[in-house]
Amino acid sequence: MLLGHEWRIRIFLKGRAMRQTGLFLLLLAAPLNSFADNVLDQLDDDIVITASRMPISPSKMTSFAEVITDLGDHALPQLSLGQQMDGIGGVSFTNNGVRGAQSGLQLGGLSSTYNKVYLDGFNLADPSGTQEVANTSFIAPRSIQRAEILNGSQGPLYGSSAIAGVVNFFSAQIPDQGFYGESYASYGSYNTFNAGQSFGARSDMVGFAGSFDSYDSDGFSSIQENNEDDGVEINNASIKFSLTPTSRIKLGANAIYREADVDYDGTFPSVNSSGLQTSEIKGVRTSTELVLVEEQDYALTFIGEAQSLYFERKEDFGDYDGDRKQAGGHLRFDYEQGFSLLGFDYERVSSTESSTKNSYDIRGFFAEQLLELSTGTSISGGIRRDDHATYGTHGTYQLGMAQEIFENFVVKANYATGFRAPSNYELYGSFGAGNKNLKPETSRGYDLGVAGKLASHLSYSLRGYRTTITDRIGYNNTSFKYQQIEGNSKVWGAEVALKASMGSYSIAQTYNYAYGTEPTSATDSSSRVIAGVPRHSGKTTATYQGQNFLLQATGLFHAETVQYANTTKPQLDDFVTMNLNGSYQLTEHATIEASVINLFDSDYVTAHGNGFEYQQPGLSGNIGLRIKF
Repeated sequence: MLLGHEWRIRIFLKGRAMRQTGLFLLLLAAPLNSFADNVLDQLDDDIVITASRMPISPSKMTSFAEVITDLGDHALPQLSLGQQMDGIGGVSFTNNGVRGAQSGLQLGGLSSTYNKVYLDGFNLADPSGTQEVANTSFIAPRSIQRAEILNGSQGPLYGSSAIAGVVNFFSAQIPDQGFYGESYASYGSYNTFNAGQSFGARSDMVGFAGSFDSYDSDGFSSIQENNEDDGVEINNASIKFSLTPTSRIKLGANAIYREADVDYDGTFPSVNSSGLQTSEIKGVRTSTELVLVEEQDYALTFIGEAQSLYFERKEDFGDYDGDRKQAGGHLRFDYEQGFSLLGFDYERVSSTESSTKNSYDIRGFFAEQLLELSTGTSISGGIRRDDHATYGTHGTYQLGMAQEIFENFVVKANYATGFRAPSNYELYGSFGAGNKNLKPETSRGYDLGVAGKLASHLSYSLRGYRTTITDRIGYNNTSFKYQQIEGNSKVWGAEVALKASMGSYSIAQTYNYAYGTEPTSATDSSSRVIAGVPRHSGKTTATYQGQNFLLQATGLFHAETVQYANTTKPQLDDFVTMNLNGSYQLTEHATIEASVINLFDSDYVTAHGNGFEYQQPGLSGNIGLRIKF
């Protein structure tokens, strides 16, 4: 995994006309020379990086994981990255209207508070919010070359908030050798313009890669009760460098930058009032990989890294800043039967609201062991101890096993504990809302399932899980203060995935079931169904890949999503929506693309406010051009 050093990038032309003109000229001027084929093969589809902070084969993993390598190629400009991942790998997604609005990527039947989301190694959880949640609707879908979804609690390696799982996105990657590049531009409904470029190259010792993306749309009204469109402007950029002076030393550096302006509807939805949120993210990261010992049967490697990620958000009601600084390292001893890992990390999280700055520190020590036995059995174990500056120490652990019953059929089982540390706002919130006496939420959970392949045409997986969360943190509407809530939150669920291919045709089907209960409130210990997560959801993707063209249809459904903000309507409407996309290769390097969003113009929502619901895009479309070189 590439890590980074600071690069502040301001490469975007100001003003819509100038930016569109500049990016189109860049697209048309892109060189068409072919330098290298298959330059992205350094990340095999069957290798997972997120599971152990190093590449590992799924056959050795005890956790369930999903690897996606075609998000960028099939991206739909009108939809955010999270919307396009909805239904895959146990993911469900909520979005407050237009792309760029507040959103949540949900795993394991739990809200987005209980998972961690990374982009090129950066933890995207915003420290300036009431809870630390990653807003994936800002990420440029076309720039993502790879995504990894790791299901189940990953506390021993990833610490706080990794109760439901970890999602890791990778933008433009440094190739093994040679050079590659891609430019794209599209125009569509809601006066939406999207353009960008990704590239990468490597020589014997030096490699680099980068991407930038500009998205500009007049948008639509996020709330049905008014007709004022909510415009969006988002610019993203990333850059990566690597230096390999010897076969035993690897140095890495990367940076990300994002700026966005998003209109949002006002507090009173029936009135055509609106607000503007401007935000900025800039991050820098560095890494060092040293092979200390390397023999035929074993190797000892040290990997160290440091990063800083800054968040800035300005709204009508105030300005909010957040800063996340992290550093750490680990020793990994690889041998024929598996590996042993021992490491440490440090994190300082700060937030500023109305000139008041609050922060907390967490120091963690962790260890992981994986044994692969000759009987086709893999056994994993992990342990972690964290020292929080406010509430003290806390420990987590994980045990897992994977057993190959016969070729291409594996049974997996895991048990893990986890925790979620209180956010800065929950600890120190303004007007007395914060509570310095809060302890972390704790969890315990297990999953059991199977995964396998039939010949080379059909792959499948089935996973069942249960998670229990204790000492949940909630807001007391009587005392106007955050406090621990008595009782347990419990979630049961199942995830099914099937993929089949035959010649030019392929089809993928997923189904997710999630049902959970939680204490009603800080003053009511009775149980209620967990809101905001669909009990039933799934996705169907049918693809035809011809010699020069591709056709793809995607159907998504959500059913039985409970809500409480609007007491007159305790459940969101069930929905089915369908998207179409296709492409035709004009020349060796140029491809024309088109897509239709919400083919049947379904009126559907995935999130609600206090007495209103947030709309999603209606029937819309776009057409574009992509050039690869």
